[in-house]
Amino acid sequence: MQWLIGELEEISQPIDLVGHDWGGAFVARVACLRPDLLRSWVCDVTGLLHPNYVWHDFAQIWQTPGAGEQYFADTLAMPAEARVELHASIGITPDVAAELVAAGDEEMRRCVLALYSFSHTAGDGRVGCARARWRSPTRDGHDQHR
Repeated sequence: MQWLIGELEEISQPIDLVGHDWGGAFVARVACLRPDLLRSWVCDVTGLLHPNYVWHDFAQIWQTPGAGEQYFADTLAMPAEARVELHASIGITPDVAAELVAAGDEEMRRCVLALYSFSHTAGDGRVGCARARWRSPTRDGHDQHR
């Protein structure tokens, strides 16, 4: 977050910020922490900020200490063809699955586990912003605090 906020501080005026997937989570967090940097913002994952949000099955494994590490140890020990089949079994096309398998190494494991251990805090207020206020334009274009 510090890096993103630092980059936005370098821009001389509030901006319109759009985030998709994980980028959306970071956009929402910026809106909570530094609404002064934003003229407007939009993201497609605001549900993950809700305390009762239920993560997908893999995320729940990766968020669980020990289980995420074991998942990657087991998966990375599998032959590449089996890993491609695993990805294809959840709807990923074989060509994209092959790319994921090719990229799936120790660095990927480290990054995924770090990201999902961070994501696990979404509902407890560290990612969300229950107390924050941000500006929302009204139909006449004037800002309204919420």
